[in-house]
Amino acid sequence: MLKLKKKENQLDEFKLVCNLNILRLQNLFSDIPQDPYIPQGYRYKSLARCRLNGTKIEKQPHIPLFQDQYTNPVNGGIARSYQEISNIDYASEAMMLFAQAFGIDFSYEILVQAQRTKCSEGNIGITTPEGFHRDGIEFLAILCVSKYNIIGSETQLINSHGSIVFKHTLSPGEILLINDTKMLHYTSPITIKNSNQSRYGFRDVLIISSAKGFVNRTPQS
Repeated sequence: MLKLKKKENQLDEFKLVCNLNILRLQNLFSDIPQDPYIPQGYRYKSLARCRLNGTKIEKQPHIPLFQDQYTNPVNGGIARSYQEISNIDYASEAMMLFAQAFGIDFSYEILVQAQRTKCSEGNIGITTPEGFHRDGIEFLAILCVSKYNIIGSETQLINSHGSIVFKHTLSPGEILLINDTKMLHYTSPITIKNSNQSRYGFRDVLIISSAKGFVNRTPQS
């Protein structure tokens, strides 16, 4: 197996960073479409592919998302087409932080996913239907953008020895940076916090992933 050489400024395992500005990021979720690959209807998703040319974000062709069945036992083996994020510049601060943490340059494709998980009375929202898993890439970030009327959503990380090394419920403005080659990640389901306040709740996250060359593309692309 090819062993990737670690760059001097590359984060080795994981790191939690707080107090990111999420105001502009909330625009990515204003008209986010329902995920057609989750028949229970609790997930919403859009995405974009890009590369960083210095501090400039350059959009890449809008290719369907693809993971093999080993990586994703729920939706693996199929090409999943999602609406493209129209203004990826809203995510520029988070992407720059992500790139600096892992030493990412133009040779890495970056996949950005805006993802909402919703719950309602009697219906949980499953944030991680795959269970503990890796995404089959090199580097990953989970940024909490907003939460409304929910309990749950604790994020956990397991290391290569099978030990849980991180347990934390992300708050809006917190981003978890993860080396996907060394950590398995998982987030617990969400349920309604106060049904008298509202009959539904949701959690919005921005998921950023990257790998040398390309990220989770169909074999033909």
